[in-house]
Amino acid sequence: MSLFGNSRPPYEPMVRGEPETHLLTEDESSLSANGNSHLGSNGTSAAGESGGHKLVRRYVLLLERVKYGILIGSGVIIVVGAILSVLFLKNTSLSFEAPDGSPSYKAQEAIEDEFDAKSTQTIICYITAEDGGVLDLVASEDTPLKVFSEEFNRTIETSDHVNALATFPLYYYALNDAGYVMEAHSFVSADQTSSIVAVVMDADSDDFKGLKKDMKKFVDDYSHDEIDPVLTGKTIFGDDTVEGVAHDLETIDFGLSLPLALIVLSCFLVSVRLLLIPVLCVLVSATASFGLMYPVSEALTVISFAPSIMMSCLIAMSIDYSLFLLSRYREEIDGGATPFDAVVTMVSSAGHTVLASGSTLSLCFLGLCFFPMDLLRSIGLGCALAIAGCVVTSLTVTPSMLLTLPGFFSKSDEWLRKALDFVFNCKCMRKESGTDYKGLSGAIDGTDEEEQHLTNGNGDAVEENKDAQLITEAQKSCYYRFGHKLVKYNRWIGATMTLCLALPFGIMLKDFEQSASLTLVTPRNADSEKAFEALGEDFGAGTLFPYTLLSTIPDKSANNFDNCAGIPISQPCANADDTQALWDEVVNAVEAVQFDDAVESISSVLYTRASGTDVVTSYNEVRTNLWTALGGGCIDTTGVSNEVNFFGCPSRGPTCDETVCSTFFNLQTGLNEQATALKVTLYLSMDPFDPDGRQWLDDARSALDDLGDKSKTGMQFYLANGAGSFIDEISQVYDLLPVMIVVTLLVVFILNAINFRSGAIPARAVFTISVMLLAVYGASVIVYVKDGLGWLGIPGLEKAGEGALCWVTPVMSFSILVGLGLDYDIFLLTRIVEFRQEGHSNNDSIILALAMTGPVIAAAGLIMAIAFAGRLCHGLQSALFLRSETTVVICAGLLFSGLMVLNQLSFYLVFGVVLDTFCMSTIIVPCIMVELGERNWWPTKMPAVTKAKIPGV
Repeated sequence: MSLFGNSRPPYEPMVRGEPETHLLTEDESSLSANGNSHLGSNGTSAAGESGGHKLVRRYVLLLERVKYGILIGSGVIIVVGAILSVLFLKNTSLSFEAPDGSPSYKAQEAIEDEFDAKSTQTIICYITAEDGGVLDLVASEDTPLKVFSEEFNRTIETSDHVNALATFPLYYYALNDAGYVMEAHSFVSADQTSSIVAVVMDADSDDFKGLKKDMKKFVDDYSHDEIDPVLTGKTIFGDDTVEGVAHDLETIDFGLSLPLALIVLSCFLVSVRLLLIPVLCVLVSATASFGLMYPVSEALTVISFAPSIMMSCLIAMSIDYSLFLLSRYREEIDGGATPFDAVVTMVSSAGHTVLASGSTLSLCFLGLCFFPMDLLRSIGLGCALAIAGCVVTSLTVTPSMLLTLPGFFSKSDEWLRKALDFVFNCKCMRKESGTDYKGLSGAIDGTDEEEQHLTNGNGDAVEENKDAQLITEAQKSCYYRFGHKLVKYNRWIGATMTLCLALPFGIMLKDFEQSASLTLVTPRNADSEKAFEALGEDFGAGTLFPYTLLSTIPDKSANNFDNCAGIPISQPCANADDTQALWDEVVNAVEAVQFDDAVESISSVLYTRASGTDVVTSYNEVRTNLWTALGGGCIDTTGVSNEVNFFGCPSRGPTCDETVCSTFFNLQTGLNEQATALKVTLYLSMDPFDPDGRQWLDDARSALDDLGDKSKTGMQFYLANGAGSFIDEISQVYDLLPVMIVVTLLVVFILNAINFRSGAIPARAVFTISVMLLAVYGASVIVYVKDGLGWLGIPGLEKAGEGALCWVTPVMSFSILVGLGLDYDIFLLTRIVEFRQEGHSNNDSIILALAMTGPVIAAAGLIMAIAFAGRLCHGLQSALFLRSETTVVICAGLLFSGLMVLNQLSFYLVFGVVLDTFCMSTIIVPCIMVELGERNWWPTKMPAVTKAKIPGV
């Protein structure tokens, strides 16, 4: 059984000249009486149709009965879906949990067990002097920095959502006033041009979003002539990304991509009125898929840019499918068919392409759900829903609209035809048929009733006339002449093109580099992104995402990290040396991860900051400082922060110096109550998400595992926080990627084998898709790793940082590229099979199909490229130096996404679409099919060749 349930392939049309065998059904007769004759465009009645065509006819009859219900239901979907879509957009995030069983997952579990810690997120308020000058740090005066810090802190403490705080806000004046002078200075840059406020929040708290909103409002509304505060952090990145996506949807998708795509579609169809149909399809598909994703976003973490990717796919596929369907509808109308019969043929032929392409593409996207990662699952499920929505609306809303207003949609717009003729100085592909749609009493292709009566008396004459008209029409296309060349030189052309794509681009893959940097997924030039970069320069690249080195000893161990707790420093402690041995192991662990000075600074009770250098402190020194702090009256148990069990250490005499208070501070934050776990905070000199940071993490974990294996005390080491969770997710994804590729290509093979009942066609499809993927991925390395187009000065086409692709784009684009590679392939192949079934030879079928579908594929590729290219050339305004008028015209059609991840994804898709449209589907695929000949259809046997050969083939 095929997808349409008939006994032979669903793409097989009604054979021209097939005799009528029974009367019209009651429903068909009724519709015929209303002026909708159901005689086929080839002159035969519904009775003479194949099983598949009959099934499609019954389906269209059903749509005829319920068409008003479908259109009313579409309106309801738009209204309800729009409401849910807004909620869905607000429900996206950039935060993800570590994969089960990963090193970061085990580290986080260990911290939670030892410290009863919560899942936290840190928001940094980065403060600079308005004029770039030096900040005034005089604590005794109300300096602008002090006023802001205290007002910001007061806003947080008085917020209705203060319960989201994990600890009190840390900033220079709070720590300095509490006596922690050394720690306070770490919140001010070395040149005193910037300062930070760190707010650690409980990520699982119901008040998290509310407190974040209060902080953002305060900072946005704060106005002062001397300082400039900006919030940054992962959760702020996520908010900026959501805003960037919303901006893209409004300006890129609906502001430019959709209008440009509709203009191309209207020019190809020579009809503006038909544009009402794809617009309605886009609205219904978008609101339905976005609305369905809202409950999904409640169960899964949906990545912030998933809606943008969904919308690009949705616009591209909706208009592509509309082009496939409406171009066939216009072809049938121009051939003299009634609107009803044109809809039947449209659904039977182009509808098969839509169903086959959409189902394959949806399954490819669902393949992303194979990964144990919410980020990819959310994108895969969202895009699968978007494509499924496109298919459903294309096969229901489109025919319902055509059946509701047949007279309106069947006419071309003469003014547009004349305008196109004037602009391009050529005749349009579509011509007004002049048919009055009264069955066969109207002329076929302009013949009058007498001529029609005469030709009907001789079926062979009708058939020969139609074949001649078909070839005459095909000869008008440049693809017809191009097809002749392909048939004649198929081996040379096919082999040369394949080698030119596979070899040079394939070689570039050896330099493939991917990065997890958050700047790739946040809007370019967003305040949070600029603050993050400046924060890295002033405080170190790893300041916002420090790692926690956790050292634990077995619970049953006789020793711990503070054996002498409670014993006065004046009294001997027998186990002090045992504790020192444990501390030495931790120090050795810290030194083991110091690769090429990768760790810029350390925060721990084991170290003292002196002259900008972290100096190792012995256990006895810590005991001395701690006992001095406790016994010397340095500790203020009613200090500024006792509500969170954090005591101040205001210096009350010569014994309470900075070192004493620093020791007390680090001991409170770094040692658990049982003294069985010790935390050391490591601030890297590099971005933890960059390739260098990822390499450091791999090396550090390996070194710590070796130390743990050799430890005589059974001490275990973990690296938590930082970029560990994200990097572990990425590693898991790339470990599973080969499996996904094999499974996806296997699905492609099986679906094509079922659709076309051939073993050669799916094998050839897998081969051509593989060549396209090789070329696209190789080209992306040239552009974003080698900076091959950096000379253009367009940020969306420049390499990011040291040169790397965002880790998610190769994975995410794979499914889309596979679907796109099949889309036009199936469209071309369907027409080849159709002509071959009618009795044309293999080579003639390829030439005719190429001539009939080539312009449609070109228009569809242009539409697809427009839909995706809107996110490619952000910042083109900075490239106004371009002198090439052609380049300016091409790029002027692109609106600009500020997210580098979308710039890179757009490049993948635009390059893939152009490659597939003008190379794979129209050159390499036909060349291979010419070479295979009748072996294309193995094991199915095609009918004998009954048509005369095309001259010159």
